[in-house]
Amino acid sequence: MPETVRDVMTPYPAAVSADTTLADTARLMRDKDIGDVLITRGDRLVGIVTDRDVTIRATAEGLDPSQTPIETCLSSDLVVVGAGDDVDDALAALRDHAIRRVPVIDGDIVVGIVSIGDLPDLSFLPEGIAAERGFIKVDADHRTSDPKVFAIGDVVRPGLLTEAIGAGRRVAQCICDDYDGRTPAPFRRQMIEKRRVTLEYFDPRITVFSDVHQCGSQCLSCGACRDCGVCVAVCPAGAIRRNELGGKSYEYAVDENLCIGCGFCAGACPCGVWNLEENYPLE
Repeated sequence: MPETVRDVMTPYPAAVSADTTLADTARLMRDKDIGDVLITRGDRLVGIVTDRDVTIRATAEGLDPSQTPIETCLSSDLVVVGAGDDVDDALAALRDHAIRRVPVIDGDIVVGIVSIGDLPDLSFLPEGIAAERGFIKVDADHRTSDPKVFAIGDVVRPGLLTEAIGAGRRVAQCICDDYDGRTPAPFRRQMIEKRRVTLEYFDPRITVFSDVHQCGSQCLSCGACRDCGVCVAVCPAGAIRRNELGGKSYEYAVDENLCIGCGFCAGACPCGVWNLEENYPLE
């Protein structure tokens, strides 16, 4: 198990000066795909601002992002931890101050940033379960050093909720295999590429769901067909057709003898269903 913050921190955090505008800071967050930046005044660290701080303290107040300096969104108190501090001490600092991220310093120099996701609380672990670099150590089946205990989610590694759900499915299959006396089979289900996950049917304004079906209708479109028929309409070669399979089942099929590989279907599909394969040259 890692003993210091340096083992789990994210190094080289992004930083901007206190007089940088909200707009420029937001663009930096977007371009680097991050949710926080450090704020400096000269050579001195003065705070940290998250995307939520910008939303609550600037956007909600109607401030002009092109004119308002980022220091407007600063919290009054700055909490830091040392690179050599124990991981448990960093966790305590995050909990005690009710914050999710904290800068890491080595002497007077900022060397990283650490967040709740970087530091899972493993105090609940029983003796005998191994950890490595701050996370529970597991094998390909998510089995820990205790063969009767499995672990998934951010205690294993930071990731997406969908990845944790997929890991849970794998664990469930392994437990069933163990119970039936079978050797767990290799996981063969192909994961969808993240670029095909779309937000076309996701409405962030809906936060309360009446049942699981309504909740499912708001899920991200992870390559799940919504039967909109756009692909059939845009195909210039008429290579795609919709086939009824009986009941409410259907499929969209491609006639490879007609398909010209233009990619219109993949580009127009709002759900990321179509995955274009490269054409091979004729011999």
